Amino acid sequence: METHEPSSLQPDVLDRGTVAGLFAEHDRAERAVVDLDAAGFNLDNLGIAAATARAQRDLIDRTGAQPVEEAARGGSGLLGAIKNLWRAPDPLSGEDLREVLVAEGLPENEARHFAEGVGRGEVLVTVAVRGARTAEALAILARHGADLGFAASIPPMAGEAVPTEFDPQGV
Repeated sequence: METHEPSSLQPDVLDRGTVAGLFAEHDRAERAVVDLDAAGFNLDNLGIAAATARAQRDLIDRTGAQPVEEAARGGSGLLGAIKNLWRAPDPLSGEDLREVLVAEGLPENEARHFAEGVGRGEVLVTVAVRGARTAEALAILARHGADLGFAASIPPMAGEAVPTEFDPQGV
């Protein structure tokens, strides 16, 4: 499997404002959020999207992260967190999730790829981040097995494999 540093995958990735990782296993998504929090990423800037309200609510309750749409607005704050204890918002899916991800700065192809993954039952973790800490967030997501979606935005060059991983050592 070929690895690349993020700037070689997408020139704007360090300044998008949001990076994301798609997880086939809910426990890997949970561990990634815990590690992002431990690394100093603000929980108000960590978003979760899951296919069902129960799965999303469970992950939010266990990690302290926000629904993707709230993380996109900088989090719900204390009052929103208390409100979410009683009634977390229904998860976004399909076109609504894609639109939020595009508004957060993700390319259309990646946003569609992530929305389709959530529709299949995978979990999406988003991180609102810019600049130098972007590589750190990507490395944490990748360490936990996230599909970072870069392959959805990069057409392969003739005779070249489509990149599927982020190389945290190359940063």
